[in-house]
Amino acid sequence: MKRIVCQNLAYRIAKTELLEEINAEFQSGQINVILGQNGAGKSTLLSLVAKSLEPTEGEIFWHKEALSSISLQALALQRAVVEQQQGVQFDFTVRQLVSLGLEIQYSSELLEAYRHEGRFERCLQRIITICDLDNLLDRSILSLSGGEFKRAQLARALAQIWPLGDCEKRGEEMDFSGRWLLMDEWNAALDMRHQQCFAAMLRQWCRQGLGVIMVVHDLPLAMQLADRVLLLKQGQVVAEGEAKEVLQPLILQEALEMQLQSFHDESGQALYLPQF
Repeated sequence: MKRIVCQNLAYRIAKTELLEEINAEFQSGQINVILGQNGAGKSTLLSLVAKSLEPTEGEIFWHKEALSSISLQALALQRAVVEQQQGVQFDFTVRQLVSLGLEIQYSSELLEAYRHEGRFERCLQRIITICDLDNLLDRSILSLSGGEFKRAQLARALAQIWPLGDCEKRGEEMDFSGRWLLMDEWNAALDMRHQQCFAAMLRQWCRQGLGVIMVVHDLPLAMQLADRVLLLKQGQVVAEGEAKEVLQPLILQEALEMQLQSFHDESGQALYLPQF
């Protein structure tokens, strides 16, 4: 199992400490959830792990290699990022945007060969279908609704880490080992049906080696999906570990500063909701 390890991380802007003494571990083959209030440092930490920001102190080890020594070009072959605020600068069609993710992975010569074989188009179509974008392929991304645009961004990120060499294999046979999907509020703007479908696929891909790190505010979603949880408050770690150990009412109420009420689903799993 591959790991991303944060050691004594700190991040500050001027004299403002956004993160302090962060020690945490994210494991491949699992859904790792970062949870906390607004301003807790969740998005900042995800940006550090993605190497979009550089830590003020400490180090991140990516599969035992210091992240500071890995180039962004090399990192792009191992991880894809879905940011909370994804700016739109170019008038791409949905097909063009998703194709960019696949094109990042390979040399122009290999891409040409894959296109000639039809493999590129088959992979592209597979990702498009997973994200329910079949009817939007030729639409400008500037014309999409919030939910449609989010699905297009998820598809672009998937394409970046999609094992193109395994494209002919059945879904459950594909190998995502060593690849990571980093997402900040991935479910924002998505309706419940698309959240459910994508969450089910995330679970399958994790069983095939994918590592997922997601920032969420949706506590019930975190409780149903998370294998591991990092709980932050005011830039510091409150708790970190297996979901069943961290997602306890007293720990959550302290970190989130809110009263919770508990429910149980049909399987007996406890779910906590805000008490209004």
